[in-house]
Amino acid sequence: MSWLERLFQGNLMPHGQCLLWRPDLLLMHIGGDILTVVAYFTIPIALILLVKKRDDLEFNWVFLMFSAFIFLCGLTHLIALINIWHGYYFIEGLAKVLTGIVSISTACMTLALLPKAISMPSRKSMLQMNRQLKTAKEDLLDLTEQLERKVTERTIALEKLAVTDELTDLLNRRAVMARLTGQLQLARRYGKPFSLMMCDLDYFKSINDTYGHPIGDEVLTVFADHLKQATREVDSVGRVGGEEFLILFPETPLAEAITVAERLCERCRDDRTVSAYDGTVITFSCSIGVVQCNADDSEKTLLNRVDVALYDAKASGRDTVASA
Repeated sequence: MSWLERLFQGNLMPHGQCLLWRPDLLLMHIGGDILTVVAYFTIPIALILLVKKRDDLEFNWVFLMFSAFIFLCGLTHLIALINIWHGYYFIEGLAKVLTGIVSISTACMTLALLPKAISMPSRKSMLQMNRQLKTAKEDLLDLTEQLERKVTERTIALEKLAVTDELTDLLNRRAVMARLTGQLQLARRYGKPFSLMMCDLDYFKSINDTYGHPIGDEVLTVFADHLKQATREVDSVGRVGGEEFLILFPETPLAEAITVAERLCERCRDDRTVSAYDGTVITFSCSIGVVQCNADDSEKTLLNRVDVALYDAKASGRDTVASA
């Protein structure tokens, strides 16, 4: 008898005979084997579908080994079910040997994989890490918003610094000259009156020489405050020299600008500011030149005219207003 004939020899004593063909025992063995075969043949199909759909899984070969192991277990139960009526015990034995080989191989591979699998984060730790990442993201967003606010504030401060006189907080020369260009263009386009005023503190050099530069700076600051109070929001006030100031009055005729100038002179004349530096009572006056823009005026001619008016005010004894 060849090994193949012996393998398929089915005339050995069937397993049912060992069970004495009792219906209760047959029912338990047949029913249990059928359920086990269905389960053991279904599970490998599910694992193979999982591996096919999820090619990103790191341990696909382990799933395939488990599939082979479970399939052979199901095959063993299927042969055991057949052997209730037949005696194919050589086939059953061969199936058990193959199942043992595959199962021990799977066990060895699983043991080798165990350290790496243990090192993988658990669901609990993953949730904790997600919470930490969410918190870190929120903190980063807060820091980003704070940084953006600081950058915006710094940008605004730098832009202001670029156009502002540091001592008086008025427009600096470059900024007020730029405003002059724009206001002159608007006055020409719409035919609106536009007046210009140049102020100069009287004997300011003597104030610096007599009381010192800190008190001189206080005089400039006090005068700048008077200018802010005397002018409107639409007006542009700038410091164009050491003690010289230029004021732009859009849509303002000459008479109204002269009125503002006279009130400003009066404010300075009546001021009795006590110096925060050393308690000195500061008194000062100013001379003011006022002009209204003509249709043919350029920036240069307008500035020349207001300079002439200021010179006339100084020549008239200072602490007065002159127009041209």
